[in-house]
Amino acid sequence: MALSAGDPVYVDSNVVIYVLEDDPRFGPAARSFLADCADGTYNAFISAAVCAEVLTGPYRRGDAHAVETARDLLNNDDLFLVLDHTRKDFEASARLRGQSGLDFADSLHVATATNNGCRALVTNDRKLVSGGDPLVVPLASLSAGSP
Repeated sequence: MALSAGDPVYVDSNVVIYVLEDDPRFGPAARSFLADCADGTYNAFISAAVCAEVLTGPYRRGDAHAVETARDLLNNDDLFLVLDHTRKDFEASARLRGQSGLDFADSLHVATATNNGCRALVTNDRKLVSGGDPLVVPLASLSAGSP
């Protein structure tokens, strides 16, 4: 799927984690993509579930500084609009889980993105990328500065 400037995109937790953890392999692509979101190339959405997933690692490590850094990024209103999950999202998630075998978090991300009109779900999750859903856009397929 080709994205256009201004498209609403749902950002999966792994993209945010790559930036926060300065992942040597995927961090540069994630930073470039989030920079595109920050400059308005895309309208980026995350959800409450993304926030929970992103914060899990820093809490598990007991790293208060990393928790605050993650919160600052997740609460950046110039970068993300945070979506709350609705009953409709949970029901669509259950349908997806029943039909595709996706795990709970992945099916909730797809359902929330779909129900909120996102044109893409940007991720590096192999299960989602290989699932054939036209909504899913691999992080690696996005080049810096061009939708």
